[in-house]
Amino acid sequence: MLNILTLYCGDDYVYRFVYQKPVPTYNSQIINTLLIPQSQINHYFNWNGRFVAHTIVQFFMQFNNKLIFDVFNSVAFIGLIVLMSLIVRTITGKKLNAFLLMVTFVYLWYFIPDFGQTVLWISGSGNYLWTSLIYLGFILFCLKEDKSNKLAIIVSLLLGFLAGATNENSGPTAILIASAILVYRLLKYKQLDYVVGAGIMSAISGFALMIQSPGSLHRAHVATDENFLLNNFLSINKMMLHQFWIIYLIMATLFIAGLLSKKIDRQSLMFIGMFTLAHLASIYSMALSPVVPKRTFFGGAVFLGIVLMILAFNVFENFDVDYLIMFGVGLGMIFLFSYHQVHSDISTTNQEVHNQYKIIRHSKAKNMDIARVPMISEPETSYNAYKGTAQIHKESYDWMNIWMAKHFGINRIEGY
Repeated sequence: MLNILTLYCGDDYVYRFVYQKPVPTYNSQIINTLLIPQSQINHYFNWNGRFVAHTIVQFFMQFNNKLIFDVFNSVAFIGLIVLMSLIVRTITGKKLNAFLLMVTFVYLWYFIPDFGQTVLWISGSGNYLWTSLIYLGFILFCLKEDKSNKLAIIVSLLLGFLAGATNENSGPTAILIASAILVYRLLKYKQLDYVVGAGIMSAISGFALMIQSPGSLHRAHVATDENFLLNNFLSINKMMLHQFWIIYLIMATLFIAGLLSKKIDRQSLMFIGMFTLAHLASIYSMALSPVVPKRTFFGGAVFLGIVLMILAFNVFENFDVDYLIMFGVGLGMIFLFSYHQVHSDISTTNQEVHNQYKIIRHSKAKNMDIARVPMISEPETSYNAYKGTAQIHKESYDWMNIWMAKHFGINRIEGY
């Protein structure tokens, strides 16, 4: 429902067309599957190297019916929960249950940063939600032990390459986790896992290709002196504590309880440390970035959620089922209260954007040179994709107005 209520916004209008420049040209073509490779080549050299993420975005932007994306994006969110659960099950060797799946869902609902931008917005979802399926799939593949055949090597090479090229912080973090798994296997079995090793080398090549994009290098050029790094570090630290302090407290409590009750085995303990390090590395690596929007914490939030699930799987094993059911019902009620507020906020924005579309289409039908539309009100929650993304401005020469006018085939759009 939230996907359906979230209409196009921000960069979506840009990726509706074959990418050429940051502003549309007179001969900009509407994107289709066959044109995506050329569009991504242009994008790679002129904007950034996230060709995996933006291929996904442009694939869905080729359709006139957004419902196609809404359905598949909802499945992708379920896929994220399933992949996290499968990773934890593989590590702990314990069966999945409804209570822990509910905990995972509620965790993602409350602690994914900027939910609207990273899950509901087409451009943001392609960059964060959909890429998480790729690097988690690669990590899950690396965790599987029986994969010594030619097909496994091909899958490892392909998944590794795509995982490394997902984005600037989650890609290398996936490489870090896969490398830790490789070392763990080497120490445990005294044998090198060549399939995982091949995947890691492929992931490194994918990351190198993405990060060396001429567009990325040009836009990311900034003097990284000591003051810059210190200020970024302090800013990231503040944002991270604000976003996750409750989870850190819960995890510390579960960790102590697990140690005292001797419910955390050596393997789980090792992976708790591994994914905690991945969580920190994914976030603190952004200290090198000229800007650090909170949505870049998405991968870090996913890795932290895996740590939380490992702890919960161990501590709540054989726990009284009645208490778990009561706790699960309580979580569900808390979620429904939050969802009601979010649904109301996004519905309001949906009506306002629909009104903009109506005015623009009416102006075009009347052969008017310019469409004057009311700007939307400020969204109330971070679950709203329109909060923090580019919207129509008063001036018709604003980049957002220009792309939206191109999308609707009208000369100019002005906001008031």
